[in-house]
Amino acid sequence: MNHLSDIILPLSKEEARTYKLFTERLNFEKSDRKILQLFDFIRSGTYEEKDDALVVKLFGTANYNAYYRLKNRLVDDVERSLLMHHYDIDEKIKVINQIKLAKIFTFKTQYLQAVNYLIAAEKQALKYDYFDLLNTIYDEILTICKRYNELDPEPFILKQAENLKKYQLIQQSNTLLASLNYQLKQTNFSGKDKQVQQVIQRLLKKLNAQQAVYKLPGLQLQIHECVRNGLLQKKDFLSLENYLIDSWQTFNDEKFFNKSNTNEKIVLLIWIINASYKNKHIHQRLPYINQLEKELNEHGKDYYNRYVWAYVQSRMLYYISEGKLNEAISLLNAFKKEAVYKELTHYHLNITFNLSSLYYYTGQLNLASKELTPLFSKTIYAQLASDWKISLHLLDLILQSEAEEFNYIDYKLKEVKREFAKSLMLPQFEKEKGFLQLIGKMNKYQDWRQQKAVQTAIQDFIQLYKNIEPGSNEAVSYVLWLQSRLTKKPFFELLQQELRPT
Repeated sequence: MNHLSDIILPLSKEEARTYKLFTERLNFEKSDRKILQLFDFIRSGTYEEKDDALVVKLFGTANYNAYYRLKNRLVDDVERSLLMHHYDIDEKIKVINQIKLAKIFTFKTQYLQAVNYLIAAEKQALKYDYFDLLNTIYDEILTICKRYNELDPEPFILKQAENLKKYQLIQQSNTLLASLNYQLKQTNFSGKDKQVQQVIQRLLKKLNAQQAVYKLPGLQLQIHECVRNGLLQKKDFLSLENYLIDSWQTFNDEKFFNKSNTNEKIVLLIWIINASYKNKHIHQRLPYINQLEKELNEHGKDYYNRYVWAYVQSRMLYYISEGKLNEAISLLNAFKKEAVYKELTHYHLNITFNLSSLYYYTGQLNLASKELTPLFSKTIYAQLASDWKISLHLLDLILQSEAEEFNYIDYKLKEVKREFAKSLMLPQFEKEKGFLQLIGKMNKYQDWRQQKAVQTAIQDFIQLYKNIEPGSNEAVSYVLWLQSRLTKKPFFELLQQELRPT
């Protein structure tokens, strides 16, 4: 069963506005306005859908039967408004809508009009290889032929037969893919480019895959995804990066990409950039970042909201690798002014952490601390997951340690250890626990550089976690920060060295 909160809370402002317009057109009676009240109560967070108080607020009594009927109507209305709002969200939906219109005109016995819609749907389905929809289209046309004698069914019978051959290939490819996906995961290939391809070819031969099936763009993309995920699981990021770049080149050479698989094209670009960052090659990937920006601003910007943060983050990481910190700060501040940033609050935490870190890199400690301040407000802080809360406190401790706020650090350490006593006992927070202990020792001994025990503890921590992984959830690398304090070298100087391959 679909829950109201699962449907209503994630709605964008435009989707919510469409729903309101949709309800206005229905000319509800006054008694039916409760459905709008229920929508607003759930949307605003005033009530949760299971609250008894909500039922009483709407009906004056605990009339649950009426409430459940109202919930079902609201779900139905929101679903219909979403269908209306996204009627042309992608090419496949457009074809489906043409088929639906044809069925409506068939029901009205306007057979010629129905066929016109089906012919238009056929044209688009052929363009994008929607063989499943073509099968439906020809079924609908042949059904109309039984009632509409002026339409010759023979051409469509031949087309359906030809399409069925292709559709069977698709079905075979799905079977092949399921088996290939399983066997790739079971195969312990090293991930080197030639070996990856050898594994694929060996498995395809074993599965008796037809060349026509293997060459289908959709299957090629899905095989690519299988290999990609396998390399990610192995954390073989160098082979992953090489494989992704080779795939990008192959898919472009073979002209696989079209409007219907734009999403896959964008995702591949993002994977290339992320793998390059892991491998400290992002300074070489500006063409891919520019291509990602181009893709997001094309196609009516249909994919912009979904992937804009991936682009902003990619551009920011490139600027950092090039030492262009002011450009990175300007980029994030400009993004904060965009409508999508104001609408999608899950971007706020990432922006705040990154901006604070960037201000720290440039030595602007006041701005770095100021950026974090809103996250400590009761309303926002309560919504953060424990790992984010711990990361927030550790970043704050780093900044205050740089500012030599010894009394504040002593107080903060006690609060963090008290609040997260249980979490810090878990294995996944062992690094954070060790880092907190080091900050405590450094704060206790202001001449800690002269304390052999403290220096030994710091060196042990650095040695234990020396394999710094770009892209981790540390806003400021704990190891690099300790090295910076130990050697008195600027943190960003050490970071730049770390971001370039040795």
